[in-house]
This record gives sequence, structure tokens and C-alpha cells, in this order.
Amino acid sequence: MNRRGVSEVVGVFLMTLIVMGIAAAWLTLEAPRISRESMGIVEALRAAARRQRQLLSLLYYYKTSESAPKLRIYIYNYGFEESTISGDKGIILAGSVVPRETVTMRDAESGASITDYKIKPKQTVEITFPSCPSGTFDLIIRTEEGGIFIWELKV
Repeated sequence: MNRRGVSEVVGVFLMTLIVMGIAAAWLTLEAPRISRESMGIVEALRAAARRQRQLLSLLYYYKTSESAPKLRIYIYNYGFEESTISGDKGIILAGSVVPRETVTMRDAESGASITDYKIKPKQTVEITFPSCPSGTFDLIIRTEEGGIFIWELKV
């Protein structure tokens, strides 16, 4: 009987066991991290899909001619999902946070007041700010769904 052939088979068998043992140990140690990272990627993709379903567009804006001028803007939601203006730093006008409660929102077509700060799909809303800065400035609107919309205004 040839002992050399048997020792090669045993050697291959032992190497296979060692490789499988190392792979099992690596998977045991790395599986939680891989799971966290893949869930992070899945959540990022879901958030991106939500943001893509919100498409707010600034249609028109002007400064009112009252003694204390106000800024009035018209926004249309082209998206398929309603957008809710965030309560925490949801509106930034000329570098200053505008509390959501100080602006008035109404449906541009019906004139009905909007108190829940939601812009429904295919809806145009009129938003009136309590004051209007002069010159060129940015208007930033953040939504609770994760959208960030930035427009440069000149008045």
C-alpha cells in the first residue's frame, strides 16, 4: 500500500478544515458589522427614494408693499409624496431660522389655511413670512421627510 497518497489526502483534508474554520470564525466576528453596514445602505437608499418623491419648486415670490413688508412665496409640489415643513430649523431665510409658527400657509387655489404645514402632491401653496430681507439671500426649506430645498432670492 502506498502511504504517500494517503498522506496527501489527509493533508488536503486538514487544509480544508483549517480554511473552513478560519472562514467560520471570520463570519462569526464580522456578521454583525456587515449587517449594520448593509442596513445603513438600505436606509440611505430608502431616504433617497423618499427625497426623490418630494419635488418642491419655487414658482414665484415678491415683497409686499405694506408698511412692514413681508415676503410671499408660491411653492408647487411636483412630487408624489406630501412634504411637511420641519418644525426644527425647517425654514432658514437669509441665514436666520424662521420659526414655522410665524409663517402663514394657505392653498393658492382655494385660499384655505394650511395649519399642519403639509404640501400635498400637485398642490400650490402660498407662504407668507413675517418680514422680508433686502438684497440677495437664500431661502432654505427642510422637510420632515428628509428633503432640503434651497433657492436664491433677490428682492
